[in-house]
Amino acid sequence: MKLRERWRLWKNRTKIGSFFNKCNFLWIKHVKNKKNLKFLFLVYIAIVVISSLLLWSPWTQNLSPSSGNTAISYIDAIFTTSSAFSDTGLVVKDTYKHWNIFGQAIIAILIFAGGVGIFALKIFIFNWIFRRKNIQF
Repeated sequence: MKLRERWRLWKNRTKIGSFFNKCNFLWIKHVKNKKNLKFLFLVYIAIVVISSLLLWSPWTQNLSPSSGNTAISYIDAIFTTSSAFSDTGLVVKDTYKHWNIFGQAIIAILIFAGGVGIFALKIFIFNWIFRRKNIQF
């Protein structure tokens, strides 16, 4: 018996499964074109990779001898980039001391772009819950 068939049988037999059916909690059914999800995921990955390469470059780091900063590893650049873009806010190095103006601008743009994405997701969920067709302020 395949996993998908087992899932359908379990979903139809249990109370939790009937809850999923009633609430339409399996949101993937409602996505008409799954290619859009793949596209969004690839865009997210591309933004993180390109931004992390920029943050990893010496042009964005404040590596003057007086500051005492050392160059960061690529893993730290990926961590900082994904944290800024997902609005988590975790950092490896102090942003003000380690990054120059160009690096700080990249981090600020990532925070802004990620915040717009989170805000759009909140509006989408709010509209989906209350089944509103448009937004009126």
